[in-house]
Amino acid sequence: MSAKLAKLENPAREKTIQPTRILLIGYGNPGRQDDGLGAACIETLTQRLAQKVEDRVSIHDLSNIELNTQVVYQLSVEEALDVSENDCVVFIDASLNGAESFEFLEISSSVGACFGSHSLNPQGVLELCDSLYRKQPDGYVLAIRGYEFDQFQEALSNKARDNLYQATDFLLHWLDEQATQANTRTKDDA
Repeated sequence: MSAKLAKLENPAREKTIQPTRILLIGYGNPGRQDDGLGAACIETLTQRLAQKVEDRVSIHDLSNIELNTQVVYQLSVEEALDVSENDCVVFIDASLNGAESFEFLEISSSVGACFGSHSLNPQGVLELCDSLYRKQPDGYVLAIRGYEFDQFQEALSNKARDNLYQATDFLLHWLDEQATQANTRTKDDA
């Protein structure tokens, strides 16, 4: 009964702050050498976050971020639903001709985005998310430079592995910034 009275006396306590939901989608074929950079990035990031928790090293309070990860061979229509359930999505893929190391670009849905019979590009997924679910999460592409794609082999080239570690470092810092912004919003809303 006293808990009920406390809630009635302080309505601000009843506010539930929703965490910022971030979806990381790594895509590509790990069986085609550096094409597996998207999946490798998700795996590396997950390991590094777990290690930070184990070592009690904090990037920031991530309690206001709900981090979701997904690994797929290629983007398809099904990803639009998953994207719609998040505030922000980062598509992580190998880049054949991109900048050295990696590029991080903001993207948005675009009418006429690439829709194939079996796969989509990130802008196409965002367009479907908007069309089907009326949701427009923030969208980004993390394109990690790869070099070897021609053989059927589950191994990254040495240069691609170096780029993977640099991109993962960047992603950890970016998540840190997102956590800081979410924590600031929470304090401002309180």
